[in-house]
Amino acid sequence: RTKPSLLSAMVLAAYPLAIGYLSSGAGSDASEGAALTADPFGLLASAGFELLVFSVVLALACFPHRALLGAGFFRGFKPSSIGRGFAYSILLRIAIGIATLAVVAGLSAATGASTEELGAAAQPDVGALVDIDSLAENPLYLALNLTLVSFVLGGLREELWRAALFHCLITRFPGLDRSSGGHAILAASVAVVFGLGHLGQGFSAVLLTGALGFGLGWILLRAQSAWEAVFAHGFFNATSFAALMALQRYAPEILQR
Repeated sequence: RTKPSLLSAMVLAAYPLAIGYLSSGAGSDASEGAALTADPFGLLASAGFELLVFSVVLALACFPHRALLGAGFFRGFKPSSIGRGFAYSILLRIAIGIATLAVVAGLSAATGASTEELGAAAQPDVGALVDIDSLAENPLYLALNLTLVSFVLGGLREELWRAALFHCLITRFPGLDRSSGGHAILAASVAVVFGLGHLGQGFSAVLLTGALGFGLGWILLRAQSAWEAVFAHGFFNATSFAALMALQRYAPEILQR
């Protein structure tokens, strides 16, 4: 079996970049409505299509290596990975929250703008991703987002993508896998690509998801297993959807700021 080529890495990197480009409306009129359509059955169809497209991309990246890129990171699943993933999701949310507050405070001091204005600007356009009204009003739509979208489209698909891209980079540049500094370079490089895949939600979403991607990549590389990152990602997404649902039901004025 041959080592994955740089072309394999380019195919994998092109996948989120293409999603970010298309979702931003670049080069054409931006589509209206949430990416995760409000109709539960439409959401199922959309999820199936996205999984099919990802399968094709992964197959192209794997060819002609006859091995699933990144599969080594998925060996040795342990039930304890679920609990550690949940704990990591909490730590990631705290870390990103602290970093966001620090950046907002720093920009406020440097520019004189109010923290309220900067905080509002730092919020991603969640309405471009998910239909918030349906989260609050449609139990089936909420359930699909808490499970299928959070743990399959988000957790499993995106961490399989991350593991595959790591595998390509590590096999071509093995020194990066031998130190904490190398892990940081790998995690940061892939996080930039991951963040740009969320361009449709605005530049603030690129920064926030980039930070999340760095944390997930660091978890994956340090554990040498993708499972903790899969569940950390899934729980992070699920708690975000649950929070949006609660805010829309009980404090909609916060989301309208």
